[in-house]
Amino acid sequence: MLFKRLKKLEDLKNIHKGKRCFIIGNGPSLRMEDLDMLKKEFTFGVNRIYLSFPKTSWRPTYYVIQDSRMLDNYINEVSELNLPCKFLPIQYKDKYTDKKGTAFFYNYVLRLFNGTEPLFSDDIAKQTYEGGTVTFLCMQIAFYMGFEEIILIGNDFNYSIEKTKDGIKNNNVKDYFVDGYISNTETRFYPRLDLCEEGFKLARRKAEERGIKIYNATRGGKLEVFERKDFDSFFKK
Repeated sequence: MLFKRLKKLEDLKNIHKGKRCFIIGNGPSLRMEDLDMLKKEFTFGVNRIYLSFPKTSWRPTYYVIQDSRMLDNYINEVSELNLPCKFLPIQYKDKYTDKKGTAFFYNYVLRLFNGTEPLFSDDIAKQTYEGGTVTFLCMQIAFYMGFEEIILIGNDFNYSIEKTKDGIKNNNVKDYFVDGYISNTETRFYPRLDLCEEGFKLARRKAEERGIKIYNATRGGKLEVFERKDFDSFFKK
């Protein structure tokens, strides 16, 4: 019933005030059994999280994508997803087939902040800002919705190929929770983890100003901007 009442971004303001949510990254630490534990939680799934669907009955409350290259490659797959609420950049409104009227199109301001301060949107109905990762966008949406506790999982913050200010860095790690997430012939943006970290630090400051808690419950990984908390502890009575 909730989603039937949602017609525009302004309708999302504080609809989950005081609640908690989980923002799910697609890193190799992500476990299908962890997703199964989130069936009754408010969750944000991103990009190709739908590759997990054959292995879990969990589905995200909100689906979010912003990567233009990923959208160019998988816009038809995203259009076919039977999910209650999807967020896409307004630049793709004419390319996306919104069969069931479940899409919200946000104004995505691609502002490269290399050497400058990143920005964090207080009103996603007007604009959202680049933070180097779709997780940063999910945080802007979650703040707007009124969530007061945000838990990250699957945010390993470590990629096999990373672009730094000094060039390309190679790490011998697995990037995603499933093989074939990115094909060998597919073009992609190399992650700039230094810029992502700046965005996360800004999100942490914004959260502290508003009394919002952000925890990193990823099983391992290298993201240390947010307070670490054991994933299983959120379900212990």
